[in-house]
Amino acid sequence: MSFNPEISIKALLQARKTHTQLASLPEGGIPESWEEMFAIQNGVAHALLGSGYGPIVAWKVGAPKPDGQPFGAAIWNQTFFENVESVNVRDYYKVGVEAEIVYRFGKTFLRRENPYTAEDILAAIATVHPAIELVDTRFVDMGKQTFFINQADQGSHGALIIGKPMENWKTLVPVEEPITLTINGEIRAQHKGGNSAGDTIRGLTWIVNHALESEECVPAGTAVTTGSTTGTIFVEKGSKITAQFEHVGTLSLSLPG
Repeated sequence: MSFNPEISIKALLQARKTHTQLASLPEGGIPESWEEMFAIQNGVAHALLGSGYGPIVAWKVGAPKPDGQPFGAAIWNQTFFENVESVNVRDYYKVGVEAEIVYRFGKTFLRRENPYTAEDILAAIATVHPAIELVDTRFVDMGKQTFFINQADQGSHGALIIGKPMENWKTLVPVEEPITLTINGEIRAQHKGGNSAGDTIRGLTWIVNHALESEECVPAGTAVTTGSTTGTIFVEKGSKITAQFEHVGTLSLSLPG
């Protein structure tokens, strides 16, 4: 059977609409390559623009190691929050928490023939923020799915919450930035760095060029979260989370559900 992304796009959209979980993606729509995975992911992202989710205001990017292949996904206005004290997770199947560093652009990137460089990206950064990404899944057990299947589900994105911008972000060294993640008063992660992708600028550069393969532009104001510094920690609904970066800042969040 030849691969048909529409089969899986339909299944993922229905799972979101009905708040039900899939055992896996349906036969004929299971991605086995980067191209097939992004075909599903982009199809879901653009379908949701017309369902009250849009517009796309942010992106997520990550990599398994500093020289590994990056991966990413779009984030919509409906799942993006700034300076809020709580996010309702009532409809989440599972609630995962990740402390992350977010960069926000002060200029628009237009589609062009030549890829944008790291120098272009650095020149466009306006602010850097502490962030918490909430992980959710459309699968009964995302741990049993392949990498491509989980990434087709927007990289298991639930919501992205960013805090106030840090002062003088150019002094930041992400791979050495101390982070403490506290859940319900208990320290669950405390170390320096922690992002498997390493250098955040590499990921930022990749995601801008990747986004422009499907979008006409990456507008000024777009935020990019650059991967977990703590891994994914699953929590109970009703938990209280604090991500404290030594220089980037602190973000506290309650998760009623």
